[in-house]
Amino acid sequence: MRYSVISKGLDLSKIRDYVQRYGGRNIRVAPLVKQIFCDLDTEGYLKLKSVNGLVVKTIERVSTDQGVIPAIEPPTPRPPEEVYYTASQLLAECRFYDLRAMFSPPLIGTGSTVVILDSGIRKTHESLVGKVVYEKNFSTSPTVDDVFCHGTGVAYMTAGGTHGSDAGVAPGASLWNIKVLGDTGECSEEVVVLALEHIIEKRQEALEQGLTSHDPMMPSIINMSLGSLDTGDSDSPMRLACQECLKHGMAVIAAAGNNGPAFTTITSPACDPMVVAVGALTVSPFTIWEYSSRGPTKEGLTKPDFCCYGVSVMVAGAGSDNEYLIKSGTSFSTPIIGGLAALAIELPSRLGEEFMPEPNCIQMVVDSCMKPYGVILEQDFAYGWGMPWGEDLILFFQPPVTPIEEAISPIMEMVAPILLLGMVGMFVPGMIK
Repeated sequence: MRYSVISKGLDLSKIRDYVQRYGGRNIRVAPLVKQIFCDLDTEGYLKLKSVNGLVVKTIERVSTDQGVIPAIEPPTPRPPEEVYYTASQLLAECRFYDLRAMFSPPLIGTGSTVVILDSGIRKTHESLVGKVVYEKNFSTSPTVDDVFCHGTGVAYMTAGGTHGSDAGVAPGASLWNIKVLGDTGECSEEVVVLALEHIIEKRQEALEQGLTSHDPMMPSIINMSLGSLDTGDSDSPMRLACQECLKHGMAVIAAAGNNGPAFTTITSPACDPMVVAVGALTVSPFTIWEYSSRGPTKEGLTKPDFCCYGVSVMVAGAGSDNEYLIKSGTSFSTPIIGGLAALAIELPSRLGEEFMPEPNCIQMVVDSCMKPYGVILEQDFAYGWGMPWGEDLILFFQPPVTPIEEAISPIMEMVAPILLLGMVGMFVPGMIK
């Protein structure tokens, strides 16, 4: 059986010695995330497990459907999607388009780089031409292309198209195509962890080369529209690797899962407190999607963190360069939040100054969230904090001015950009220096 051996204080070289001593085979070392992968028989596993300074974990399955929750009655069959929404319609509905358009030229995520950890991207699609700046295949597939037809749609919702036409949230962002899911839409945790290790390594290389935070080869956001079952294990190999990404200055945004309406169905790595978990909403009615996974996590944490539209969405398809398909799921609400983070990263350069967001600025993005009438405004197990609302974010830049307020409006002009930059503090800790 395949295992991950995780350092809990013991040096990796010593761990490798133990692995070899107890019959470990097909050894792969991921030093940046402090893990070693190997095959072990039962006797070797039991011996290695008894060593102090390390933990041994089995490798879980990862997929785009974010697992199948056992012992839960499945929801009723999903109806055919007769009504659908373009990306621009969704962004207009939640006022993200207005947020982009209030700047001249528009705020489109220029200078941000989003890693799409998925089934590959059809980079020749008419909506994605010139946006993929780096590719790497970690899957068992012979090609980095999107045979499964999932990652292309995710990439499109993040950065597809151009402002003024149908487009994703941050059409100016650069994309990395990191293929981990095979052509059946599945992989192992090991594949995901090794991919995250590579992303950290590439970011370190960029820093050593002196590249700026806005260089296309400097990843800042990782989108994971995939997952595995939440076992309640804080030492999950994939979760620990995501935590290392955050320590290296990258935000990880992950799909909450499609296993609702049952509670305690948030999947991994979205269940981790250091990962932003995103649920899915329907447009009409404006409510949580029936199948969007609910919290709490197995450890009792309140999740998801946010939610956004993700049902009956028209996204780019991988079948041809002009194919568009209708898709639903937290896989497609997640890249909307990732795109919003990309817009936030562009703000400092657009404002002409660098700001250090105050810790309480995190409350700003929470306060901008919207839920259906009658739903509690605190973070809950279905909506999280809710859906960030572009119109409320705009008010921080364009507060209404009355005669009484005219005297303080110059102060508001200075403070408002700092408040909105709190989103960067929320999504990308350490990005603004």
